[in-house]
Amino acid sequence: EKLPFDCLLCAPMVFFEKQDGNLCAQHALNALLQGSYFSPVDLAAIANRLDQNEQQHFAEGGVESEEFLRFMQGGSQNMDDSGFFSVQVIAQALELWGFELIPIRSDDAKDALTHPLNEKAFVCNMEEHWFTLRELGGQWYNLDSAQSHPNIVSPTYLSLFLAQMQNEGYTVFVVRGPFVNFPAPAQNHGSHEEEDPDLAAAIAASLAEPQPGAGSEARSPSSPTPLCPLASSEAEAASAAPAMAAAAAAA
Repeated sequence: EKLPFDCLLCAPMVFFEKQDGNLCAQHALNALLQGSYFSPVDLAAIANRLDQNEQQHFAEGGVESEEFLRFMQGGSQNMDDSGFFSVQVIAQALELWGFELIPIRSDDAKDALTHPLNEKAFVCNMEEHWFTLRELGGQWYNLDSAQSHPNIVSPTYLSLFLAQMQNEGYTVFVVRGPFVNFPAPAQNHGSHEEEDPDLAAAIAASLAEPQPGAGSEARSPSSPTPLCPLASSEAEAASAAPAMAAAAAAA
């Protein structure tokens, strides 16, 4: 069941969660949705459902088959006790809200490579780290939870930044779905301009270098540190979280 996205109209600010341990996947999802909509319990419920589906698939070949026994011995591929969540969990979580996670190098996202400003959000992943790039009120932000605050990404820098992330081994996904149009942020006390002319030139030069292999999966949870006023009240934005947990459990 897909949840309505209208409740995100009440998002009051540029929402940002600082890094808590290795819990990047939840931070990236909540930064993308601009609110505390996913908890470890929500993501674990999705991972458990994926595990059950995979178990049923392998059981079709017989519970004594080599493939089934190997699957059962391997444990979950969708989460672990450290907070890891797979890309499949991230994709399923976004589908609950009507969003699609699309690899930027796929045929469906070729235009995002050449015209990234036409998109609303990107998610970057390498090994166990996830972070979100999000357009809000006409301004792009790097909402990487490993940073101490959101960073502004200028329109001219966005394309170079995405290219550099891929050059460093990140897998980049474009996120498409029912995004709402946020008003332009007021004076942004919590964000910092990220573009540096010298850095941009260095990145452009580095793109000619060979690209290392990309990583794949993720991690997740923490408490939010919201910044930068936009509109309405924080309580309204948080009110959608119980519905999210109930839907995940009922699905």
